[in-house]
Formats: sequence, C-alpha cells, structure tokens
Amino acid sequence: MVHARTQAMRSEASRAEPFDGAAFVLVGVAACGACERALTGQEHPSGRFYACDAAGGGCGVVRVAAGPLEDLVAERVLAVMTAPQTRARLVELGQTNGLDALTAEAFTRWWQSADGPHRHAMIVLLLDQVRIAPALGGRLAPVDVSRVAFTWR
Repeated sequence: MVHARTQAMRSEASRAEPFDGAAFVLVGVAACGACERALTGQEHPSGRFYACDAAGGGCGVVRVAAGPLEDLVAERVLAVMTAPQTRARLVELGQTNGLDALTAEAFTRWWQSADGPHRHAMIVLLLDQVRIAPALGGRLAPVDVSRVAFTWR
C-alpha cells in the first residue's frame, strides 16, 4: 500500500541527478557546503562515502561517511513524517496519496523495511537539499550535526 503511494509521489519529485541504486539514497539531495555541487556516492574498500568530486567539477573539499549521514537524514525524515502537523500539512496541500492516514508507528515500520529506491523517493519528496559543510578536522571527519543543513520542501 505504501509502495504504491511512494511510487505515485516519486513521479512528482524530479532531481537533476538520477538515483544510482540502493547504495546511496542521498544522491541528488546531498550537496557540498563549499561549492554547492551535488555530492556523489563512492564505494571504497574502506567504506561508502558521499564526496564532492573534483574531477566532476566540484571543489573536492567535502567527503563524509555515507552510513552516519544517511542515519542522520533518516532520523530527521522520521521525525518530520511522524509529526501530526506534517500529516495535516500534506492534507492541506492535497499531496497525501493516502499517506495522511498512516500512523507514526506504521510509517516507522515502513521506513525500516523500505529498500533504497523507496527511501530515496521519500527523501526527495521531503527535502530539496542536505548540505554538508567542510570538516574542520580534515577532509573526512565524523558526521557532526552542525555540519549538516536541511532544506525542506
């Protein structure tokens, strides 16, 4: 049921960068706080990262571990989607496709079981951008909430 709803809403949300699979749910949403370019998902033997790609025209300053950043975004998305005022606003905007009827518990269960493309669709529906500022301690530093700015739709 939720799958059909997110599929319908996914078609409404377009991004400049295509979603490149389940591995990086923030592609097209994560941006470099130094140069504003989209961060790319990168896999290395040492782990998964979002990085500003200097070879692709970015500044190369920002690189952040994917897992902790995705966890932070998931925490914020769940907080927003389970807030009563969010469901009321969705109804007001006529953008629910039935999501207004979901309880906080049902949405949380859905999120936990959703695959990458469905999580990505929900993130794109809610967020214009997640901007990651350069780390003070070097190019790759832990995800600090103060480095992350959310621009909600």
